[in-house]
Amino acid sequence: MKYYLFFSFFISFLFNINSLYADTLSPKLFPIFEKSKWGYIDSTGKIKIQPQFDFAYEFSEGLANVRSNGYYGFIDSTGKFVIEPKFEFAEPFNNNVAVVYGKNGKMEVINKTGTVLFKNNYKSINNFKNEVAIITTFTNKKGMIDKENNLVLDTIYDSIIDYLNKEFYVIEIKKIENYKSKIESGLINKFGKIIIPVNQYPNIYIEKNSPFFKVYKNISDPNQSYNNYSILDINLNVIASKSNGKLLLDGLVKLKKKNDVNQLDIYYFEHENKFYLLDTTDMSINLFNDEVILYKNENDKYFIINKDGNILSKKSYRNAISNFNKGRCVVLDMDYQKYILDKNENIISTIEYLSDGKNDPNYYFTSLSSNDFSKYEYARVSFREFIGVCDLDGKTIIEPTLLRVNENRFQNGLLKCDFENKLCYYNTDGKIVWSDTSNISEYNYDIQRETYCGINPIIQKIDKKDPLFKSNNIPKGKISIVLSEESDIKYNKMFYSNSILIFNNSKEDKSFLFQAGSLDIKLEALNENNEWKEIERFYTTPIDRFEDCNLEVKTQEAKTYWKYIIPRYFGSIKTKIRAKFQYYEPASKIGKKVIIYSNEINGSVNPAQFWNKKDIFFIDFLKYYYK
Repeated sequence: MKYYLFFSFFISFLFNINSLYADTLSPKLFPIFEKSKWGYIDSTGKIKIQPQFDFAYEFSEGLANVRSNGYYGFIDSTGKFVIEPKFEFAEPFNNNVAVVYGKNGKMEVINKTGTVLFKNNYKSINNFKNEVAIITTFTNKKGMIDKENNLVLDTIYDSIIDYLNKEFYVIEIKKIENYKSKIESGLINKFGKIIIPVNQYPNIYIEKNSPFFKVYKNISDPNQSYNNYSILDINLNVIASKSNGKLLLDGLVKLKKKNDVNQLDIYYFEHENKFYLLDTTDMSINLFNDEVILYKNENDKYFIINKDGNILSKKSYRNAISNFNKGRCVVLDMDYQKYILDKNENIISTIEYLSDGKNDPNYYFTSLSSNDFSKYEYARVSFREFIGVCDLDGKTIIEPTLLRVNENRFQNGLLKCDFENKLCYYNTDGKIVWSDTSNISEYNYDIQRETYCGINPIIQKIDKKDPLFKSNNIPKGKISIVLSEESDIKYNKMFYSNSILIFNNSKEDKSFLFQAGSLDIKLEALNENNEWKEIERFYTTPIDRFEDCNLEVKTQEAKTYWKYIIPRYFGSIKTKIRAKFQYYEPASKIGKKVIIYSNEINGSVNPAQFWNKKDIFFIDFLKYYYK
C-alpha cells in the first residue's frame, strides 16, 4: 500500500506541479519523461525538444525552468538556455519575475534577463500573483511583498489562504487561550489590502472558485458557530444569513414561493448579471448557467426546474452529481443508478461519474464500476479504481484504463495521465499521442521526500546462511539497520531501488512506534563539508501531544527482519549515503529515544536535497510527471 501511495505521489508530481504554471501565451509544448530524461512534445506528439534534462517544468511566460546536472536554468521554446543553469532550485516565471534559490537555498528574485532584482532572507516566497507574493519568515510567520521587496502585508500571520479564489485571501492568527487553540480570521484582497481585520469573525471561509465567502459570527457557544454565519459577495454585501440554524433573508436573497404543486419554493439572487439559486439545506450557491437546473426541495430530493421554479421533471432524484452544462446533467436516481439526462429528462446514457477533480466543460470523467471488473482483467487483478473519459452524451473517448489524470483535465487539447504506470498524453479523439516507453528509470529528485518505511514491511525470518546476513555482520542481541542496493526489485515497477532492512537479531520481540503510519527513518548524505545532512524528512506532531498524534505500535518478532524497498536517488553530487533510525524504548510508553545508523553506501544526490522542504501538496513528484 505504501508503494502504491508513493507512485500516486510521483505521478501527481509529474502531473500537477507543472499545471500550476501552465502558460496560455507560450508555445503549446508538453513535458515528457523518457529514459530518465525530460524533453518536450507538441500537441501532435512530435518531439520538439529532445529529452536531455534531469527535470523540466511547463513553459510559463515564454520560458521553462529545467534542471541540468543538478542546477536550474531557463530555456526558450527551442530548448536553448537564456538563463544558464546555476540555481539549486527555481520556480517558473510569473508576472515577469521568478523566485530562484542559490547555494543552501538562498533566495533571490530575478527578471527574464537573469538580473537579480533583490535578495531576501525569507524561509520561502510564493510565486508573484497580482504583483504580490506570500512570504514565510524563519519563525513561520506570513506576510506579503511586492516585486520591489516592499512589505505590503506585515509578517504577523500564521496562515494566508486563498482557497483557489482569485480575489481574496483569508488571513489567520492562532492564539492559545486557557490551553486551547483559537483562530482569528480576517480577509485581504489580492493586492494585500486588509478588507476585514482579524478578530472581527472567528472564521472566514472562501467558497472554492466562487465570488462568495462565509463569515462565522462570534457567539457564546463556539460549538454552535457553524449555525451562525453570513454569506457575503466580493463587495461585502450580505447575501443571506443563518442565526441558530434559522435562515434569515436579510440580504440579497429573495424567495419566490410556489403557486401550485408543480412548482418549488426557490431562493435566488443576482450578482454581476448572473442568476444564482441558494440551497437552504446546506447554504450552497448554484449558478444558473443553463435554461434549467437541478434544485433540491425541503425533503432533499432533486428536481429539474426553470428560473420560475416550475418543475419540469416527471420524477425526483437522490442527488445532482453534475448540474446542467450544455444541456446535459448527471443525476443519481432513487435506485442509486447514475444517468446523463438532457433538459427534457431523456436518459442519454448511464455513467459511472468520477466526482473528484475539476469539471471539464466538454467531457465527463468516469470510474470503473465493480460491475465492469469482469470485463477488464487488469482491474479485477489490481482492485484499483481506473478512470475513463466520455463526451457529454456518454460516448466513450478513453476506456477506463487510466490510474490518474491531470486535475485540470484536458489542457490545450491533451490529457496528461498515468497509463500502465507510465506518463502518457491522450488527445480529444482518445488517441495516445505520446507515452513513456522506458523499462526502468532513475529517481532524480531535488526535494526532501518523506520516509518510505510504512506500517506494512516485507517480513522475513533471519537465516544465518543468507549472504545478506553474513555480508552485513548483523550484531547479536540487538536492533540494527542496513541500507542495501537492490538489483532484483524495481521501486514501484519503474525505478532503480535500494532497500532498508531492520534486523531484530535478539531472543525477544521488539515493538516500534509508527506515527502517521511510518517509522522515523530518514536517509542522510555527506555534503561538501563532509557533514552528514538529512536528505529526507519525517512529518510528526510533537510526540508528547497524544491527542494530536496518529500513533500505532507494531511488534517485530525475534530473529526476523523487516524489509522496505525504497527508490535509489540519482543526482549530480557523488557522495556517501546512510539511514538514520529513531525509535523509543519502550514504544508503548514513548520511553527513551534511541538513534541508530546503518552502514554507508555509495550514492548521488542533487544540491537542493540538502535543504529543499517544499510542501508536498505543492510539489508532488507525480506532478513532476503529471500535473
